[in-house]
Amino acid sequence: MVSIASDRKIVQFGQVNPRYFCRRASYFKSKSEDKGYIVKCRDPRCSLRCHRNWSSKQGSVLAKHLGRLKEQGRVVERGNLSMPSGATPEDHRAAKAGFLLSFKRWKERHGVRAEIHATLHITAIDAAHWDFHLWHDGSDPTTTLASFLRKSWESQSKGGVCTLVEADDLDASARYQSKPVLRDRNKPHLIPAARRDCGLESTWYTSGFWDGQSVDEIWKAIIAEWLASNTDTNLTDTPPKVYVPGENPKADRQVVNRYLPRKVEDSIGLGDFAYRLGFGIDYLKEILAKIPGVVVTGGELLQGKHHYNTVYMPDTYADTFVGGKITGSKPVRFWASNTDTNLTDTPPAGTDPLRDPVSRR
Repeated sequence: MVSIASDRKIVQFGQVNPRYFCRRASYFKSKSEDKGYIVKCRDPRCSLRCHRNWSSKQGSVLAKHLGRLKEQGRVVERGNLSMPSGATPEDHRAAKAGFLLSFKRWKERHGVRAEIHATLHITAIDAAHWDFHLWHDGSDPTTTLASFLRKSWESQSKGGVCTLVEADDLDASARYQSKPVLRDRNKPHLIPAARRDCGLESTWYTSGFWDGQSVDEIWKAIIAEWLASNTDTNLTDTPPKVYVPGENPKADRQVVNRYLPRKVEDSIGLGDFAYRLGFGIDYLKEILAKIPGVVVTGGELLQGKHHYNTVYMPDTYADTFVGGKITGSKPVRFWASNTDTNLTDTPPAGTDPLRDPVSRR
């Protein structure tokens, strides 16, 4: 269950209904056309795609930086910091503050140069942990440092766990920490909640982690290397293509078809679906009506003021939409917007799409 704070507000780590595409797509399209190459939004709270852009940059920068440090003889390790079940964002902040303070004091007491960089990994709306990389100068036995980190985090988090292992493949471990690839559409991919909803920062690091450099400097060096290795490509020949929701009906239809839920348990209200796509709900209904195999009906429930919308996929398209997992004559129905009512038991009379001859084509 989602944790409840003392003021009775729901405390969450991830966005309940994240958008698929950038909120400022038109702005970035215009900027891309002016510059002649695609300029991306990298706000990790904006949308799933923007979070992927942010994560991709973070992973590339982290891999580049850690690789340079290892070449200089630094010891690089990776791990994660987990919290006890039911921990709130406030618990995370308190644990992090206490942990970093004790880490700083331990380094000063032992004369060790050690730095850490952590990234938030949200596993559920109400659960998260931190994946991190640590580098140090090797002046203190790794076992001693690891022992301190485990004890300190367990104490500050009141029962959490710190794991630490050597980072062999830096490129793979850096990308694992940043997680730039969107998961399968039928699995959750959560992005940080807004600050007003107690959302945590996406990443944090100690002051000396970048070793005199900055993220932007490392990123510019990566871009320069890429351009140098692609001298035969004229990036300005073809105007950059940037998708903007609502501009191209054909592209919008392809996007809707791609993100349609494939399983009953992945059902979503049309209002929420329209919000995620950046469409108006009427425009979304127009698009759905043009996609073969999808019939949209709407009506009013017989009790209260609740409304429902049904996205119905006939059984002839079951293999296409459900990957062959649903067979026979039983169709797939997606009910939404009424979590307090079991609509799949008895649909309101006269609104069942199964009774509509058109839907049986």
